[in-house]
Order: sequence, then structure tokens, then C-alpha cells
Amino acid sequence: MGDEGEGIARGGWPIEDHRTLHGPRLEELRPGEFYDIPYRCLLPVNRDGLLVVGRGMSADHDAHASARVMGTCMAMGQAAGVAAALAAARGVSPREIPSTEVRQRVRDLGGLV
Repeated sequence: MGDEGEGIARGGWPIEDHRTLHGPRLEELRPGEFYDIPYRCLLPVNRDGLLVVGRGMSADHDAHASARVMGTCMAMGQAAGVAAALAAARGVSPREIPSTEVRQRVRDLGGLV
């Protein structure tokens, strides 16, 4: 299960890898289990002022095989929008916005984090 680290969104879809020779590989989570998407996955290295979500997020192949689904992408998008709004209001880069603040604002808006 997730923790209070730098997670700004939750994912719960199984690893659904279609890149195998023997058909899809499916690794399911147990009922009620989820994982956190860390804020740092949305912050590209060497690209200040930019946030990316969905397939553009920084993650390994197995993480992409799960996090690429609509619900998880929407949760990442909400968090990215929150971070962008906070950064714009302060005139700073999204990199300077603490993940704890993004997570709390997403919660305030009714998001599950």
C-alpha cells in the first residue's frame, strides 16, 4: 500500500505487459491495494517549468504497464494541474513546490491520495 512519502496520485491497475511473446503478462494487486505515484515522476530532468503525466512520466517499463490507464492518468493530471497552479501563483518552477503541499491540495479537492 501507499505511504505518506511524496505520492501525489494513486494507481491500482495491474501490470499489464503486452510486450511478451507468449501473450500479455498480468500481475494483479490484491483487492484494496494500490501504489503511489511520486511527484518526482512528473518532473523531467533538465526541463524546468514542465510537468508530464501518463506515458510521459518518468518510470520503468513495468510501472508504465500499469500507470498508463485512464484513471491513473487523470489522477496524475489533477496533481500536475494543482502543482502548476501553485507554481504559477508563486512565480516559481513546479520543481519548487513540495509534494506534501500538492498531495494536501489534491485531498482538499476530494482526490484519493
